[in-house]
Amino acid sequence: MFAGGSSTIKYYDGDVHSTGYSSIGSNNGYGAGAPADFDGDGVARVPIVDGSNNPALVDADGTKTAYKSGSAAKAPIAGVDVTGDGALDLVYVNKDGNVAYTTLDDSTDTVADADGNTIAATKKVGVVGASEAPPPKVSNYAVTNPEQRNVSISFDSTRELAEIQVTVTRDGETVATLTEADFAASSDGSGYTYEATYVAERDGTYAATLDYAADSTGKTAESTPSDSVAVDWRPAIDDYTVSNPEARQIAVAFTSSEQLTDISVDVAGPETLTLTEADFTETATTDGYRYRATTSVDADGSYDATLTSAVDDAGYDGADGETGSVAIETPAPTVVDAAVVDTRDRDGVVGPGDRIRVAATVEGENVTAVEADLSAVGAGTVTLEHTGGDNYAATVAVDVDAEDASVSGAYVFTVTARNTYDNADSAGTDSLVVDTADPVVETGPNITVDEGTKVVLDASGSRDNVGISRYVWELPDGDQVEGESVVRTFDEPGTYTVRLTVVDLAGNCDSATRTIVVGDTADESTGSTGSTTTDNVTVEVLETVRIVDGADDDASTADATNVTANSTTNSTDDGVEHVVELDAVPIDAIAFAAEPAAGTLRAELLTSLPANVSEPPGRVVHPLAITLSNDSDVSARLVFTVDRSEIDDADPADVTMLRYTNGSWQRLETTVVERNASSVTLAARTDGFSYFAVAVTSAGTADSTATDSTATDVPTGTVAGDTAETSRRTPLWLLLLPLLLVGICLVGYWGYREGHLDEVVERARDAVDQIQA
Repeated sequence: MFAGGSSTIKYYDGDVHSTGYSSIGSNNGYGAGAPADFDGDGVARVPIVDGSNNPALVDADGTKTAYKSGSAAKAPIAGVDVTGDGALDLVYVNKDGNVAYTTLDDSTDTVADADGNTIAATKKVGVVGASEAPPPKVSNYAVTNPEQRNVSISFDSTRELAEIQVTVTRDGETVATLTEADFAASSDGSGYTYEATYVAERDGTYAATLDYAADSTGKTAESTPSDSVAVDWRPAIDDYTVSNPEARQIAVAFTSSEQLTDISVDVAGPETLTLTEADFTETATTDGYRYRATTSVDADGSYDATLTSAVDDAGYDGADGETGSVAIETPAPTVVDAAVVDTRDRDGVVGPGDRIRVAATVEGENVTAVEADLSAVGAGTVTLEHTGGDNYAATVAVDVDAEDASVSGAYVFTVTARNTYDNADSAGTDSLVVDTADPVVETGPNITVDEGTKVVLDASGSRDNVGISRYVWELPDGDQVEGESVVRTFDEPGTYTVRLTVVDLAGNCDSATRTIVVGDTADESTGSTGSTTTDNVTVEVLETVRIVDGADDDASTADATNVTANSTTNSTDDGVEHVVELDAVPIDAIAFAAEPAAGTLRAELLTSLPANVSEPPGRVVHPLAITLSNDSDVSARLVFTVDRSEIDDADPADVTMLRYTNGSWQRLETTVVERNASSVTLAARTDGFSYFAVAVTSAGTADSTATDSTATDVPTGTVAGDTAETSRRTPLWLLLLPLLLVGICLVGYWGYREGHLDEVVERARDAVDQIQA
């Protein structure tokens, strides 16, 4: 619309048209405005101020509709919906210079600001109605791949945007939706530029479509551009796992966004290895490709599997040090019971040629071998056969050198079980003794006895490193009897040889003989002494005494030394002793705790001990042999006297009686009975007769080579029924000692009171010395 000649209102719509209306006020400019549809009838009309200062509307044909306000300045006018009722109002500057309006129903008022004040305006300028802002316009829309898997979306806008939405697809599938928060905006003053970056997870063709772009008024861009770009970079690796599916297997699996041509996984642990693409299976998935490989190792432990290479056909490597760990722990068998038994007699002792059985119970699956180390018995490593269930066993012969004593000893054999994983468990059997040493045979000394005498054949001196199972005696009459002790009566004079064979628990054996000389009683003399040779040992026969029953009529015969056992007794705290006195040195008497049975008691002084008897501890003064033909259970005291010259003035407390029994020396409890300037008399208790030795020992020496006897204390005092004149009485000074001590105390008290204590002590010492002398 424009004003033509004579201010006529004209308009152009491709052609110029004239409304024919020209009565427009123009005191303050041209009183017309832009055409608009004021009443919503779809017809545009031109707002004007006429010459009467009235706002009016002019149709295209020049028809005027005036509104009778009469207050409008003749200046530009506009159509604006001031009242907000959806219809345009005539807005103008009134004659007072304020912005005012008139509605189509001819109502007039001024326009107020937010504070209710009128708005002043310049009349010559008038009022212009602003048109509605156009929607934003988008241009230069682009989708690019600047690097790696970055998808960049950018575009320009003529207006600042309040809302943006872009849909991103990969190969036609929606993968993301971007909003205004994802975009960065910049402006050069003439418009706005928006940029966003989407990081793709895998290769493919990515399209980005602008769904809408709206300004703050809600107007949206009419165009919805779209663009795409192909992304081809390194494969994306997801869901990387390392597991132990079974036994000693390691499984590695992962997903790749692309198909791979080269794969490498390093496995480190007790063993090291590398998996390659040849070890992996490939399965296509909706997300790409799934790769899986399984390998086996030979050892348990913790393993790490690291992806070092995952290359696609374009040469891009998607590996990023993905690592997983797994613990391999396969089961081991358990040897719950292992045992060894001697199949011959089950006594736990074997020798060459014996057979042993080793058995074990093994729990666990996949047992491949059960072995026992039997090298100690010469069998080496033996495989135990499966006998059913969890049981395994093997029987082997003992194959050791019978002459090699070094193999003797107790052994525990190790049983080892293994399974298919080469896991093992071991357990020891109970102990088995291997013995190659022969027993030491001790028959006792050769003896001479009277005819009709019961002789005790005693093998108790025999010994073995493990134990003895049998004693076999071969007698002169051809009989063969067994037992550690055998009693035989020899009725006829002569020389007899008895053979003893001792068998130990392993079956080893050895033999020795004993000679028994049986004499005619008519040739014996009372209290006979003399010299003989026994087992190559020179023997001085100190005394031979026949002990007969007290009722025996022959007890008074003069052709033998007969002692009625109960004819001499000695009372002690433990009861009555039955004493046999011997008139020989060093044995003075033997006091029996009970009346002995009839037999021959023989005491012999030896110049040396037999070769098969070990040396006693200490310095030996007298080696002795004492035998009693009936040799029943004996408990007796040996009373003996030694010269002080024989013990080199040693302390009498160090003089000990030793007895040889069970292959070793036993120290008998020895008590000093009497001492004087030239000799010492002692007593020792014994539970049997055999070899004895009077020796000078110290407690430390005796303890290292001899065991202590458990005999009770030997009482001091007389040995037999001695009278007051007997030399073996208790020393007088010992009887007087209590009185002396009382006197010393009284005198000492006096000395203390009178200040003569030193003198009293010196006199007391003199008194003790005199009494002891």
